[in-house]
Amino acid sequence: MHSPPHPPQSPTDKALEDALEAANLVLGAIDMLLQYQASAKGVMMQPFVVPDYFLGSLLRLKLVAQTFKDTPNAPALNIAAYFSPLPETPEIDANSELGNHHLVSVLFCPHCIRGLFISQCRTHWTGFCSLIRKVYSNLPPPSDYATTWPEHQPKNPTLLCARPASHCGLPLSMLHHTFREFGNLIDSVLPNDCHTADLAFQVATRLCSQMSDPYEDKGARSNAFDEIVKPLFDHWGSQHRIAPNAEVTSARVDRVLTQGGRIVILREDKNEGGAGGDVYMQLSRDFDMFRKTEGGVEGAPVFLVGVWGAALFVAGAFHDGVNAVIEPLTDLHFMYADKSRRRPLRLARVLYALSVVLNKIDDASLVHQPIEPSIPRVYTDCVDIHTGSPVGLLSRFEPSSFPERLIFSALLTRDQASPIAQPERVFVKLVDRRPYGAQVHSYLATKGYAPHLHGYKILQGAPTAYVMEYLGHPWVSLFDLSQREDFSAKIPSSAMDRIKGAVCTVLQALESGQLVHGDLRPNNIMVKLDVDGRLEDVDGVRLKIVDFDWAGQVGTVKYPLSRNEGISWPGPRGAHIQQSDDKRLFESWWPEFCTYSRQPQNSV
Repeated sequence: MHSPPHPPQSPTDKALEDALEAANLVLGAIDMLLQYQASAKGVMMQPFVVPDYFLGSLLRLKLVAQTFKDTPNAPALNIAAYFSPLPETPEIDANSELGNHHLVSVLFCPHCIRGLFISQCRTHWTGFCSLIRKVYSNLPPPSDYATTWPEHQPKNPTLLCARPASHCGLPLSMLHHTFREFGNLIDSVLPNDCHTADLAFQVATRLCSQMSDPYEDKGARSNAFDEIVKPLFDHWGSQHRIAPNAEVTSARVDRVLTQGGRIVILREDKNEGGAGGDVYMQLSRDFDMFRKTEGGVEGAPVFLVGVWGAALFVAGAFHDGVNAVIEPLTDLHFMYADKSRRRPLRLARVLYALSVVLNKIDDASLVHQPIEPSIPRVYTDCVDIHTGSPVGLLSRFEPSSFPERLIFSALLTRDQASPIAQPERVFVKLVDRRPYGAQVHSYLATKGYAPHLHGYKILQGAPTAYVMEYLGHPWVSLFDLSQREDFSAKIPSSAMDRIKGAVCTVLQALESGQLVHGDLRPNNIMVKLDVDGRLEDVDGVRLKIVDFDWAGQVGTVKYPLSRNEGISWPGPRGAHIQQSDDKRLFESWWPEFCTYSRQPQNSV
């Protein structure tokens, strides 16, 4: 007779097993002491006393172990409440305080036996600390994370899902072309005479006619969804287990979809929208555990699908080697009946886009070579901004000191026919949503008052990359320069006059070209220092203007609606930037800046 197969371990079972193992390891060391005391006849011994060092853990661990034995279904994630935090793993040897006093000095025993005990104790204690620390640092499983994430997200700095706002990664469109193409497709109309598009509309129509109905439970809703989307997404895997070695917790994802032997979709379902907390955070934690469990996830795009009752959304997830970067890619689509067919049409674009991009994912589309985390991965070359001819290849991106502005450094390798064949370090500025003032940038660069603009790269659905001259050390912004303790000594009043003269020359050049910058503040004015950290003054001060996000022709560009209102801007939000505004803005902060520069700087 065949014995029935053992059911798979639940997350609670695994946690209890690890906790019991951890408790037994250290309790074994104490048992060795007690057994030795009991067997050492004729030897004068002091009574065994558990030191204060262990009092908060060992005795409670014995209670925990007994509790687990008596109550197999005790909640695993509450075990930390039984005992206080442990110290770091100590060095246990014959000379250490722990080895010589706390554990061994209670025994009058030969040195050889003491050494044997110390060796055993070290093994037990090290193993115990390793295992129990997994419990202390453990994050809840995804289903609990959906409701407890505000408490645990601050302890999970590599889960970048934009909740809270400080945990935000790079846009996914900059990390993999698949996400960029998906965004382009959902913003486009469905193509005509396309079998996949026709199927997507049929599936979306059925979803909107059936998913708004009530279902007995989550399983019934999940099965209905599987059946409806089968023409587009077949062979869903059910209850896929994820169990990272580095964590106590394991979990099961409601559904996964595999493409070419690789999991490309993680899906979580809720029977109704208000059930079980935030399904987006549940999916985020799913991927966080998935990337620690599965091999070959780094550099591979993964989609997260949430079926939230009668609503659906799609997010993207990407493992950059360190971080799990997650971002919502669609709005929440309500799968409700609609006689105007607008809801099914919008939903059909999402389903069509997902089907198209998944069919294009293969090994060739994945990033295999090691790449630094938190850098863009879709920009490989650039072209001349005026002629469109190739300029060179981009490689070896690195974060810059301006990460909040999406500015990176990279190597530009020009075409071999170019007189500059050696790679040169450049800045790559990524601009999204509003046009960049490339005309003003190029105009001032030709006069030596802006970094040289090598080229740019336009990718539909991703920020445009502008490749420009690298202004590293010894270039520094006026704002950063003013924060130095030796600002007054390095930049005397005569140097300030030269800076003002250079800025006035820039203002005259802008006026003659009928151009405006719009944001001429100290953080956007760079000056070059000499080897002693003083203002370089060879044929006049070396000064360059940066950040042309608001720049353009007079009368055509406007102030953004979102800006720092603590600054005395010459014009209101949304108003056209006037020719005189640059001069007015400069004159609003320059006198105070000069006064500050002449005051002694306190070292705090």
